[in-house]
Amino acid sequence: MGRKQIMASNVIIGVATLMAVVGGVTVSLAEDRNAAKAEPAPDLSTAKSATLAWIDAAWAGNAAVVHQVLVDDEQQRKFMAGPLRLNTALRALESAAVKQFGESGRQVTGYPDGSATAMEKKLEIEEEDGRATASLEEAMMPLYLRRIDGQWRVDLSEWVRDPRARRASRTSGAAAKVAEDLAVEIGEGKFKTVEEASAAFHERRLAKVKK
Repeated sequence: MGRKQIMASNVIIGVATLMAVVGGVTVSLAEDRNAAKAEPAPDLSTAKSATLAWIDAAWAGNAAVVHQVLVDDEQQRKFMAGPLRLNTALRALESAAVKQFGESGRQVTGYPDGSATAMEKKLEIEEEDGRATASLEEAMMPLYLRRIDGQWRVDLSEWVRDPRARRASRTSGAAAKVAEDLAVEIGEGKFKTVEEASAAFHERRLAKVKK
């Protein structure tokens, strides 16, 4: 799987499971919902607002918000454990690189900005009979939503069945470990430049994913 495909899957599907493992710490759904009380509830009134809430939360690795947008389906939450961990690790890697190298550190992963602010103008959303499809040109697959009790929810059932998406889910955990380790090494000053750190990240990630 190429960098473009992995990036696209992260933008759309980097979310949590019922028992989200982040940095080796297991967070139960009940604890996750309690954490969500401290944050504003996402706007699920339209397919577009729900999609943007999903993208931003996924990009940040924010399981508390992601769980509020996702349909209530344990299989889908389990499916997304790896992507959520990966996105959390990528943001931590970027933060470590910025602290060490300055603003140029934001480029350490080589991935473009996948936040809602960056993606909003690229989104194409089609609605019909309580269902919606949100598409990005570079994404592996579109994002599907359903309107349930007047609120729009992300439904990943198509992703769960797709072989490419399943592979992305399986390999994202290994890629997350690479990012986590590299963030520590950057903080310890083991790389002289952001380019050196970025090259190490991609070399190690590809080696892990191919296993």
